Amino acid sequence: SSSGSWTLSVSRGPVQGGTKVTVHGVAVSEGLDDVRCVFGSESAQALETYNNGTIVCRAPRAQNEGNVTMKLRLNGADLGRGLDYEYYTRPVVNSISPSRGSLAGRTVVTVEGNGFNPDGLKCRFGEVTVDAARFISFSVVECVSPTRSAVGNVALELSFNNGFD
Repeated sequence: SSSGSWTLSVSRGPVQGGTKVTVHGVAVSEGLDDVRCVFGSESAQALETYNNGTIVCRAPRAQNEGNVTMKLRLNGADLGRGLDYEYYTRPVVNSISPSRGSLAGRTVVTVEGNGFNPDGLKCRFGEVTVDAARFISFSVVECVSPTRSAVGNVALELSFNNGFD
């Protein structure tokens, strides 16, 4: 059986693991006791399996950054050739400036650190993920704050896999 029309909800995540990966388009049959997602040589039990051909896994920790093949193992048998998944080293944030902005949003916040990447870059202010992120360099990113309805602190996070982590 081939990977055929499988797709992954996200194709990259940090080496620490933990990224929730949804596999779509898998022909699964009833009565599967053991559904595992295999990322390179590391295997993880599926979190959920649906009859509509969707399987949800959490990527395990990796030894190194780089590309691996993500396969499905159903009752001990590998299904298809698999798909590419990339592990990356989680970037480090050293500073954020300014540290406050207007409730109306639109504040350009400069984030400095190292290990930044333009691939899948998103900024998250609290629970709100914004597309207004600009990659300046591997050590500088700019984020534009969203509108807020109440005064208060929010965490500013960067994602390098389209907001999945």
